[in-house]
Amino acid sequence: MAVAPMERLLAALQRLSLDPETAVAERVAPLLYYGASAEAPPALRKAYYASAARNLLLFEALDELTAALASQGVQGVVLKGADFARHLYPNEALRPMSDLDIWISAEEATSAEQALASLGYRPGAPEMSSGLARAIRHARLYVGGVRSDVAVDLHWSLVGHDTDRRAPNLEWFRSRARDSRFDPTASLLYLAAHMKLQHYDERLPLIWLSDFYLLSERPEVNWETLFAAARDFRWETALAATAGEVTARLGLELPSPLAAYARTVSMAIPSTREVPSAPGTSSRLSRFAGEPPS
Repeated sequence: MAVAPMERLLAALQRLSLDPETAVAERVAPLLYYGASAEAPPALRKAYYASAARNLLLFEALDELTAALASQGVQGVVLKGADFARHLYPNEALRPMSDLDIWISAEEATSAEQALASLGYRPGAPEMSSGLARAIRHARLYVGGVRSDVAVDLHWSLVGHDTDRRAPNLEWFRSRARDSRFDPTASLLYLAAHMKLQHYDERLPLIWLSDFYLLSERPEVNWETLFAAARDFRWETALAATAGEVTARLGLELPSPLAAYARTVSMAIPSTREVPSAPGTSSRLSRFAGEPPS
């Protein structure tokens, strides 16, 4: 009988024999607790329940924010952790999060900021000049909310500002958004670009590679569409390098179209010894919440 992707992922993580401290740093401690066949170390149990509590708060904040955005006529797209926790994992506690990522159109940015302000969010850092963030960045961090300890990254572009050579065709992504989330094809491509084009100088936490693996196993992924978009956006190396790192670090075999694609793309994948040892060390959110971003 075929083994489900989640079972393969849990087995791969267990084979790594991570000590509890490393498992927490790599953000896979809840998964190891969930998959433990014997009594799990207390640190894994603590991490699991801490993730469950934190995610409960974040999803309540997300529901409030979604309603506030809708009241302003804005329909945001939920990115990364909050999407994955609800749709890739057996329960929401298994995918630790530290913030919420919402993508809106640039034209909706002012309305979205008003919705955030109505819930008590404030910019995470002041602007040197009003409007500078929107002029040169692809997102801005807001903190606060009703409970005062939620972080929201408001995106009006993806990966880079629309003048950045890394920036994709936003209409392609918009066309692949349904029910406030990307379909698996778009989500898989965006995740690869997020890891390799934005966090290229960091050691990627294992939970991000786990996200990528589970997404790649979704039957809805359209490989031809994925590879064509990667070529059009010049994200081929990012996609192939992410696939290579998943295989190298998790020891998991990816779907054959993706594995074959990765072998055809000319690239240099850094060894895990050549990148910083602490996940998310350069993240602005790590300075806010003490954790790497989701």
